[in-house]
Amino acid sequence: MNVYDIVTERMVELLNQGVVPWRKPWASDGRPPMNLVSGKAYTGVNSWLLNCAGYGSPYWLTLSQANERGATLREGERYSIAVFTKQWTPKEPRASAPVDKDGKPKALRVLRYYRVYNAEQFTGLDYPRPQARALDFNPIDAAEKIVSGMPAPPTLQHIEARAYYQRSTDLVNIPPRESFEAEPDYYSTLFHELVHATGHETRLARAQEATSKMDGAYAREELIAELGGAYLCNHAQIAHRTLANSAAYCASWIARLKGDSKLIVQAASRASKAANWILGELPDDKGHTETEND
Repeated sequence: MNVYDIVTERMVELLNQGVVPWRKPWASDGRPPMNLVSGKAYTGVNSWLLNCAGYGSPYWLTLSQANERGATLREGERYSIAVFTKQWTPKEPRASAPVDKDGKPKALRVLRYYRVYNAEQFTGLDYPRPQARALDFNPIDAAEKIVSGMPAPPTLQHIEARAYYQRSTDLVNIPPRESFEAEPDYYSTLFHELVHATGHETRLARAQEATSKMDGAYAREELIAELGGAYLCNHAQIAHRTLANSAAYCASWIARLKGDSKLIVQAASRASKAANWILGELPDDKGHTETEND
């Protein structure tokens, strides 16, 4: 794929999802994307592409820049792209390519890209952390009971300004509670990531989700996590505050996979198993690996 294809694919991917594919009901830094080393802001399509990545930090850098600062990229992290133009002169005339009056190839402006990573994707990197808004947070007892009662839970931390489950270390990160717009948003986000964690081999051993958002397996796993999270919100009696967002989120993935007639049935079944696990209702065959036909 050339650079135009890559950028176009990324834009189409986002547009086809209908709603943003990441869950971000929390406050972020608010500044435009910028390079951590130079301090220069990204402009044009780069600003749009990097804003769509869904990180809380505005700081980006290349892998070599991070390595020079002693930072280590976390396992499983994916790069984003930043594009630039440069002049290039073909050595020989090409069909439909411009030439000067002497018939020699003219310099062309061509599009190139390089890989960048957000500061939040590294360990051991020193950078200004986002200033989370200090909103009042009142824990919801029923939701807290669900979280504290999960058997063999993953490690839970509130450090980075993004929500994710890292399967390799069995770790869930959620932004600080005080950065969320409302308490139900916090628990809905947390339940989503805890459902992802039930797929770990020590729990329900759900097949490893795909790493590309263009892959159907990724969308199926997201549906499982969102449906399971909605079940838990209902159990905690906060579904009326979160169900509309969950429905819109699920609809975007279902639209991507509308040719799969078994999708919603399979996702609902797996989501139910995941929610029951978190609620302490362990299956008799908990060592069974879930397959496409489950």
